[in-house]
Parts: sequence; structure tokens; C-alpha cells
Amino acid sequence: MGVLCCSNADGLEKIKDLVIVLPALSIIGIAGYMIIKAQLHGIPVTGFLVETNFNVDPRAAIVVLKILNNRCDFDVDTQPLMEQADHVEAMMHQLANDVQELEPAEHKSFSAGEQMMYG
Repeated sequence: MGVLCCSNADGLEKIKDLVIVLPALSIIGIAGYMIIKAQLHGIPVTGFLVETNFNVDPRAAIVVLKILNNRCDFDVDTQPLMEQADHVEAMMHQLANDVQELEPAEHKSFSAGEQMMYG
């Protein structure tokens, strides 16, 4: 799992060997907006992004927190996130099972009129 980082803060030296450093303008969305806005106002900022396959991924947050705990002398307890990760993964597994059960019913053939789509 790759950790991406963008920063205008001095602390980047402590972690740059553990992350992929990106220029601020390469990050889009709300994270990119917040980083650029902070830079425009002279606020030291470091943003972390983690490669993930889900919108909600507590394990990705744990990866970043372990880097910060290790290199920046933080002491953030990741156990609650691990419990949340287990819960999210169980929900995703259940959702995948539910979708597999529904798939055979969805493979029926439709007439030409039923296949029309309108936008």
C-alpha cells in the first residue's frame, strides 16, 4: 500500500524516505484544495493520501499513522481503526455475497422495448 505525501512543511525530511512525495498541484479533490489553500495562506501543511480500493479504508489510515508514530514521535492508538477495518471488511464481504446471490436473477433476457434507455 503506497503512501503519497504533499508538503510545504519542514517535517517532510523525517518521512520522505517512507512516502512518495508529490507536487501540490498533482492532488485533486478536497485534499488538493485544502493543501493549495493552506499554501496560499502560508500555513505549513502536509497531506497524506494512501492507495486504497475502497472509499472507507481504516487500514489505509493505519499505514499513515504508523509512519507518523514512528518518525514523528506520535503515540496514536490504531486499535480502534483496526476494529473498524474488521467491521468494514465484514460488511464488504456480506455485500459481495448478497450481489452474487442476486446475479442469477438479473441474467434474464429482455425484449427490445425493455432494453431501451433514455437520458
